[in-house]
Amino acid sequence: MKRTVFLGTPAFAVPSLEAVDRLCDRGALQLVAVVTQPDRAGDRGRLSVPAVKDRALAFGVPVLQPARLDDAALRDIAALRPELLVWAAYGTRIPRSLLESVKGRAVNVHASLLPRWRGAAPIAHAILAGDDETGVTLMEGTAGLDEGPILAQERTPIGEAESAGDLTRRLAVLGAGLLERELPRYIAGELSGSPQDASLATAAPKLTSREGELDFAKPADELARRVRALTPEPGAWTTFRGAHDDRRGLGARFARDHGSAPALVVRRPTYGPGVAGRVVTGTFVSILRVKGSRVRSQYPPPPAGERSTAICSLPCVNAVHSTTF
Repeated sequence: MKRTVFLGTPAFAVPSLEAVDRLCDRGALQLVAVVTQPDRAGDRGRLSVPAVKDRALAFGVPVLQPARLDDAALRDIAALRPELLVWAAYGTRIPRSLLESVKGRAVNVHASLLPRWRGAAPIAHAILAGDDETGVTLMEGTAGLDEGPILAQERTPIGEAESAGDLTRRLAVLGAGLLERELPRYIAGELSGSPQDASLATAAPKLTSREGELDFAKPADELARRVRALTPEPGAWTTFRGAHDDRRGLGARFARDHGSAPALVVRRPTYGPGVAGRVVTGTFVSILRVKGSRVRSQYPPPPAGERSTAICSLPCVNAVHSTTF
């Protein structure tokens, strides 16, 4: 059995780790360790533990958490005598020396149909671009950024109301299924990769909070995609009354079915002003709270049945409407 080291960090990688663990139970490989990013300070100073670490410890698998894959970390991994690397969303590139130590026997689960959307945020960029479909790619791991030969792919449509968070969860399961199905064939030498067409490659760099700003001069469908693409993190936002600092509660959403046309709907706060916004056709946007002078937006909409007031139900996408109540 191939001595296997799994590398991964966020929740996206957990189903792939579970797939590797099932293959281990079936005797297809031996899972000797999991490498993940270090625990980090989270909200309000609480320690945030990588999702992969939690799952690996539940399996009883040794966990390594190097701050970086430097010489010391590589020596620790080499001491495990790995023969195969498997990774999914580890969080940094895998050094060439580590790949060479396993004679290039490495596979990576990536959340796009490569060569489209190489990089850290392929799911968000697929939504932002208005792609009709996306998928997962199982590729041979290389030192380049998502440049390895493609071993297998699986496609799936992107739902018109699907957020990045929703799609991430679906692709995590889809990628794990692909890994569990194809990795035994790769180990047996029955699966070879096909080179990527670099001329078709597109970049998917990590998105920052600055890119979450909603510019209401943009078309409505573009605004809707931006909210979906940046939910849950880093979140979409817009200014409220310029630099006015209003920390009071506010809620709003774009409703698909309100009267004769979709409309911006505001949930009544217990106090404070209303909201300025634009109609977005055929989608929802939930503005959950005011933080400083920014209105923080999230997706999907608040639970059904919440009391709400329609600000506009006109079938337009360019007029800006406001009210105070």
